[in-house]
Amino acid sequence: MSETQDAMKVQTVEEADAFLKKILAENHVGTKDWTEKERILRSNIAYFAGYYDQETRERIERVFKTAHPVFGSAANGPLDPMVAFRLGEAAGTAMRKGRSIEKAVRSARKRLGVKP
Repeated sequence: MSETQDAMKVQTVEEADAFLKKILAENHVGTKDWTEKERILRSNIAYFAGYYDQETRERIERVFKTAHPVFGSAANGPLDPMVAFRLGEAAGTAMRKGRSIEKAVRSARKRLGVKP
């Protein structure tokens, strides 16, 4: 089972903190900046939670203190499927063109009226 699948089982903030600490300690690759590693891991977990039901997504974002990097916070309620598609399209287009995904998604959220 992958780390992100294991993360979906986490129920409490304490479990989330222990999970993050364990995963960060086991992975010594990439950036040496632990703050950046933690930010990326939280973002990846929130992204993966986007494939689950709304209740799971809200719990995961709450206990890991994060939000979906493209859709924003699950606490804002479920997204209309077409809005989710448009946000993903903006991220994909930015990635293909070598542009900032974060800026493209922020702009698309604003244009579509989606809260962060």
